[in-house]
Amino acid sequence: MSDVFILGAGFSKAISDEMPLMAELGQRVLSRVMNTRGRPAALSMESILALEKNIELILSFLGERQPWQTAEEASIAQAAFLALQTAVGEVIGESQDEVLAADLPDWLRELCELWFDRGDTLITLNYDTLLEEGLRSTQVGESLRQLYNAPLTPLAPHGGSSDSTFNSNLRLLKLHGSINWFHSGAAHRNEEPIYAVRLHYFRNDHFWQDGQDYWVAGRVPLIVPPLAHKEGFYANSSLRAVWSAAASALREAEHVYCIGYSMPMTDLTVRALLAANTPKRRRKLVLVNKCPEAQKEALVGRFRTVLPEHLYELVDHFVRPTDVLEELKEGLISGSIETIVGPVRAAKSEDE
Repeated sequence: MSDVFILGAGFSKAISDEMPLMAELGQRVLSRVMNTRGRPAALSMESILALEKNIELILSFLGERQPWQTAEEASIAQAAFLALQTAVGEVIGESQDEVLAADLPDWLRELCELWFDRGDTLITLNYDTLLEEGLRSTQVGESLRQLYNAPLTPLAPHGGSSDSTFNSNLRLLKLHGSINWFHSGAAHRNEEPIYAVRLHYFRNDHFWQDGQDYWVAGRVPLIVPPLAHKEGFYANSSLRAVWSAAASALREAEHVYCIGYSMPMTDLTVRALLAANTPKRRRKLVLVNKCPEAQKEALVGRFRTVLPEHLYELVDHFVRPTDVLEELKEGLISGSIETIVGPVRAAKSEDE
């Protein structure tokens, strides 16, 4: 059995401060769309304020037809959703470009090599491709179909290189989509293909200028809001395959590590994924989060609320106000992580 690593926005933030957390991302996306001429009518200031300027809630609200909406209102909301979806991809892409102008941190490269050698499963909730960039230092290269473990269609200009393979059980499962995944943006997404742009082309400015981006023309980044209903995005068989692989990995994992993920109340599908796909025996769930001491109890409490105690033993050794990924990396490489987290203890009975 391999380990499962769940990666949230805090993981990308640890790679570089240039990467926005959800609150900052929402502010930048809303500012971009609201200040654009021809702003979608559904994005009224009243509706945004009603949803507390929370980009996840706004995307979730606009991404599915609401029961009171007329056909015209639903179409207007869909246009607003696509505008926000595109803006999310643009903002994250711009931040990522700033990060990739310099070298990625050594700890990321070493972690990626370790994950590759061990064949671990990486479940990420992030839209960026910084982790893929780190994995390119291993034998993964441009093997996106095998890496993503989903029936995605690799997309490249005519004459581009074919998808390759690598010798590892490593899998990267992107539950909320990715800025290098594209789809038509159609309201009914059941069986439409999802296209994955190879990183070599995704980062090559030549293919995004002077009309050379014809191979993604008419498509938008696949950005899945956390509250999207199953009959919308999750009706797509390719995306369901990603979630199914994540469920299987969680049921079979030796240990689970949550890095930079805080279990927000709005992320109902991930909360349900963790709660419903529990192991047959008790195991460790190691929380890794840069968190102010005053917020630690609330953070750990959210996990305790969702995860059954008789099946998960929470370890909060790596929940601190300081950066902890270097220490985690060293513990995983040296094997001392077992000493740090300790053996799995029996759950307390209800009488204790």
